[in-house]
Amino acid sequence: MNVRSKSGFLILGMTLLGWHPAWAKEIEQVAKPPPLAKAGSASVYLPESADIPLNIGGRVVEPLSFLIRKPPRHGTLGNVRQTGRTSAVVTYTPDAKAVPGEDVFTFAAQSMDSPVSAPASVWIRLLEKPPVLEHVGVLDFGTVYLGDTAGRELVLKNIGGGRAIGQLRATPPWSVSGNSTYQVTSGSAARMGLVFRPAEERDFSDKVRLGDKAFVELRGTGAAPITWPKAGLVFSPEQRAKGFAEVAVTNQSPQERTLIPEWPDFVKAPRAIPLAPGETAVVKAEITGPVTNVFQGSVNFRFGNFTGGIPLTVYPQPARLVLSESTLELGDAPKGKELRGKFTVKNTGETDAPISIPAPDEMLITPDPRNLVLEAGGERAFEIRFSSFKPGRHSETIVVRTPAGEPAQLQVHASVRDTTSLSVEKFLAIPESDRAPEPTAGNAAPVTEISPALSTPHEIEISWKATSPETAGFRIERRRISIGKDDRPLAEWFPWPEARVRSDNGTARARFERLPENTRWTIRIIGLDALGNPGPASLPFQISTQPGKHFVVPVWAWLGLLAAAVAGVIRLAIHRRKALLAREDARRTRIEAK
Repeated sequence: MNVRSKSGFLILGMTLLGWHPAWAKEIEQVAKPPPLAKAGSASVYLPESADIPLNIGGRVVEPLSFLIRKPPRHGTLGNVRQTGRTSAVVTYTPDAKAVPGEDVFTFAAQSMDSPVSAPASVWIRLLEKPPVLEHVGVLDFGTVYLGDTAGRELVLKNIGGGRAIGQLRATPPWSVSGNSTYQVTSGSAARMGLVFRPAEERDFSDKVRLGDKAFVELRGTGAAPITWPKAGLVFSPEQRAKGFAEVAVTNQSPQERTLIPEWPDFVKAPRAIPLAPGETAVVKAEITGPVTNVFQGSVNFRFGNFTGGIPLTVYPQPARLVLSESTLELGDAPKGKELRGKFTVKNTGETDAPISIPAPDEMLITPDPRNLVLEAGGERAFEIRFSSFKPGRHSETIVVRTPAGEPAQLQVHASVRDTTSLSVEKFLAIPESDRAPEPTAGNAAPVTEISPALSTPHEIEISWKATSPETAGFRIERRRISIGKDDRPLAEWFPWPEARVRSDNGTARARFERLPENTRWTIRIIGLDALGNPGPASLPFQISTQPGKHFVVPVWAWLGLLAAAVAGVIRLAIHRRKALLAREDARRTRIEAK
């Protein structure tokens, strides 16, 4: 049975017993229950105040009042402020000596027409305020030269409560100076040292964490205090030929620095290079030893705490050809006779050199200079063989080349005499025939000082002195080689009556006509006295005709003539075929007409 039913029975009973208005009012108050106060909890950071919510339930009839039944033991409560139909809030202020723990107070509620509710407890957790670190967001170290360091101070201030405890961890090129752990109590600050030591020429950035979400960004730029061209110090083949190379180094830092390079043993250069702020110095270096292969390394240097390396590239000295002589005189010889001379080529460079020696016309160079490699520091001897059928002074330039380096030149000179001026010493010695020589009973003087006067493809003319009064005429004889006993070659002399001899003013001339071209004869001249008796024969010598100039039909001309002939044959065949077809057509026409 609910309250309303009970009230109805109570009123009915009272009516039967005798109704009174005062009784009715008291019965009505008992029938209306009070609101229901709800227990709650809250947290408060020491020493701060906090609003504590109060909540009720059940039957609520306004106006409504909240009553504090039991105050807290470690703090005070302010006035209750109703915030809603069933809620209110009260400000809790902890005592100055309160420590973390718990506190509690009770409250009750009452509606306008109800009694006061039973009290409800509100538990308060007293907490220590968490630490809160205040710090900069970015710590910029600026530009720092390689080898130098820059320090910055990071200030950590605890604007919260409690004690902030942690460790500062930095990765290179940053590091922590001093103790890396920190403990910052509420309201105090800690100063941490950070050092920036760049090892590369670039921009750097990193983050130093101070908690789960807090961090400080670190920034800095590494710059080289000393700069040089990217290629460094290069000894190119051209510079090797000069004997030195240079490299410019610049001090970009604001303080004076002294560069201490460590040069290789084969490089001669300054051992210390002082540089004022912003100064550029040109360093000159020389190669003092042989370099057979391309050297690629670096010149390490140091100053202060900084070490670096300037790239160093050294090319071997290119091949340099040196000839044993600049001019070679081969001497003189008759036409067609071979002359020889020698020269030497030396490679004074540091690299092997393939050489080529193109031989001029009428010259032969041995050994064959094609596909010949002259090693570094080596030398090679060559022989020149020269022969020509063109009388006169010959001058040729022999150029010794190599793919790298300057060519070397050799001037070669030779003289070629006409074959009629050959001396007997140059004559091929062949024994005379076994037959008895013709007696020389005459008084004619021997013929001397023979010289050529004319030589063409079909004619030869020679001349000699004829001042002896005993000499009335001359006889020209030519030599013929035959095979004698034991297969030995033998020389026999026969008259050459076709030779036309004439004398004029102490000079005799002999002319040979209608001769075959490019042919040689060995002849001698015998003086005759007035009775026709022969005198001593002259020394044998050679005469020769010049090569003839013949028209040579080139291959393309022969091919053209052949093509024209083939084309003519084809046209003739086509013409005959057409004529045959025409005759056949005419015959058929006559047959059809009949």
